[in-house]
Amino acid sequence: MQPSIHSLLRGLAVALLLATVSLYGHAGYLYSKAVLAQWLIADAWQQSLAEHKPVRPWPWADTWPVARLKYQNHDTVEDLYVLEGAAGNSLAFGPGHMAGTALPGTPGNSVVGGHRDTHFAFLKELQVGDHLQVQGHQGEWHTYRIDQARIRDINQGPLWLESGVDALQLITCYPFDSISSGGPLRYQVSLLRLNND
Repeated sequence: MQPSIHSLLRGLAVALLLATVSLYGHAGYLYSKAVLAQWLIADAWQQSLAEHKPVRPWPWADTWPVARLKYQNHDTVEDLYVLEGAAGNSLAFGPGHMAGTALPGTPGNSVVGGHRDTHFAFLKELQVGDHLQVQGHQGEWHTYRIDQARIRDINQGPLWLESGVDALQLITCYPFDSISSGGPLRYQVSLLRLNND
């Protein structure tokens, strides 16, 4: 006895429905995991400020929050926690502080990297003269003004960092709308710390 066309279509519809539910379930799981991670990172930052020492957001984390960045203009509001380390394990959860550079909000030149399609997607909206707030590890807030934005090719050598200035470099891959990752171009936003802090 051969199955009818109706039973074949019904079986195909059930299979498609199950596949759709599975995909949406997985996407929902990933979204929930990302939201939970941000709550845990925010809580770890508050504990770090209260205890005056780094606090990991979860016991097995190999990173911890070292600063907080806030940017707001008419259409965009960003409130991000900067994690220690600029490797993929940190960048998956937020922008990462590059080891060997000053911590954000402290004297010196600090470098923070982030993914162009998630946490640092807003960099394309920034304009010279805009302000960004940084909360340092002691809880103090500092104001930085965007001095310049430029595109750099890492094949032409390392990114140059001026010494002797209190600055913040926000770096992400470029172009923002590229469908491939890992190219040699970087978008670098340079901010200078204002003296009125």
